[in-house]
Amino acid sequence: MLPSNVQTRSIWAAFFANIIFGFSFLFTKVSLALATPFVLLASRFFVAFLVLSLIMLLRRQPLSLKGKPWKLLLLLGLFHPVLYFIGETYGVLYTSSTFSAILIALIPIVSLWASALFLKESPTKLQSLFCGLSVLGVMIITVGSKGGQNRMLGVILLLFAVLADVSFNLLSRKISVSFTPLERTYVMFVMGFLVFFSLMLLESGGSLTPFLDAFANPLLRTSILYLGIASSVFAFFLLNYANTFLPVTRTIVFVNVTTLVTVVGGVIFLREALTLSSFLAATMIVLGVWGVQRFADRSAPSSLSSELEEEV
Repeated sequence: MLPSNVQTRSIWAAFFANIIFGFSFLFTKVSLALATPFVLLASRFFVAFLVLSLIMLLRRQPLSLKGKPWKLLLLLGLFHPVLYFIGETYGVLYTSSTFSAILIALIPIVSLWASALFLKESPTKLQSLFCGLSVLGVMIITVGSKGGQNRMLGVILLLFAVLADVSFNLLSRKISVSFTPLERTYVMFVMGFLVFFSLMLLESGGSLTPFLDAFANPLLRTSILYLGIASSVFAFFLLNYANTFLPVTRTIVFVNVTTLVTVVGGVIFLREALTLSSFLAATMIVLGVWGVQRFADRSAPSSLSSELEEEV
């Protein structure tokens, strides 16, 4: 069983990672009025790649793949950020905001089932109950959103994003015994930059002008720096760290904190209205996250945690 201080650090890591992700939606919302999704994603992961490369260089910590399941590491980068961001970005484009938010909110529930099936990390009954409460809170908080038509392509892409995110969390947990959080995060950014930069070039007909213009625009540059440094380097490192030491059943519920932070950020910075139903839904999300952590089965640590205990 892991020391309590390691579990506490991992919980806070997952919590802060999703707070950062929550504010990233506000920056993305502003940025997409100034740039296409592929330009924004290419710029974001270019910054993330440069920053993390510098960190690894200063720490003199080379990426070690010898004798390790590097194909699974590449698969991790494919799931997230590549497949997830393509599915989410264009899924939201072809569906209503309410529908997309509800579908993305299903990630914790699907993850609970998947972790029990593939990682043998079964949630307790109370954990399942509180997870459902948190997801219900997310669904309620989106009821007041503006509607719109839902195209089948958008539904498929959103389901694609859900499966990609669930697969990412399961795989990050599985390969944590072979790769450090820094190694996992770095490969994710390398793949994200290469793929989205290539897609941006295809979109622009081979021109670098949209990419360079993104950094020349002060407002867009601020968003890119936040998304590339805070929401990519820092947040994904925290998430991979949490997946190293905690079962997916305990880390994935923090996904709903992202929705909560986005709503609160919209009220504070975008002057959006906070209704009574939104307040009650926010309470349900917080209570649900608390319950999943409070009623975890700490008497039966997973084999992954046992293998990693010696490294703490």
